[in-house]
Amino acid sequence: MATYFFTLTILFTTKMLNLTRHTTTARLAASGLMLAAILASSPSAAAQDDSASDWRLQRKTFGVKAGYITRNESAVAGLFFQYRFTDHFRLAPDVECAFSHNNRDAFMVNIDTHYPFEVNTRGNATIYPIAGVNYSSWKRRFDDLANDKDTSQKTTNFGLNLGAGFDLTLSRTLKLNLEARYTLVKHNSNLQVTVGIGYLF
Repeated sequence: MATYFFTLTILFTTKMLNLTRHTTTARLAASGLMLAAILASSPSAAAQDDSASDWRLQRKTFGVKAGYITRNESAVAGLFFQYRFTDHFRLAPDVECAFSHNNRDAFMVNIDTHYPFEVNTRGNATIYPIAGVNYSSWKRRFDDLANDKDTSQKTTNFGLNLGAGFDLTLSRTLKLNLEARYTLVKHNSNLQVTVGIGYLF
């Protein structure tokens, strides 16, 4: 499973770097998540005794997600990492790209906090409020008819995230999630809904 996530992450990160040429921050953040994937797939991270381990003991999650973003009415995809400090608090950074549509595309970095609460007796289903900060770099392309060429304009801002999510843990190493998150940012506020799959370690 770890090898599968490592391979998938490398392919996705390479695509993201190609789509986000307009910012050095994008390259640094995507490269950082690539490093996290390498560490997550290392033998020390993967070599755990199934008979002695339980999914509740896994504090870290690394995964991929995809969904819909309203700002340019397009698909959005990203990589996420979560670290659970307690049963009811975890830190969740991620990087995302909004694919080009309506002459707009974007690269985004989010640092969110989650506050999970169990909703079933087994404890493998949780809901959680989301609050965090956002960095957005949106690019808009338009035709410059006077000079007969295409031009672009980049807008970079910081903003706030608010939302909610749902986790379903399927096994000791695998979980699914669904999130709805609103980002309040100057000129480019948006709502996005995503589904994700994560590897617990």
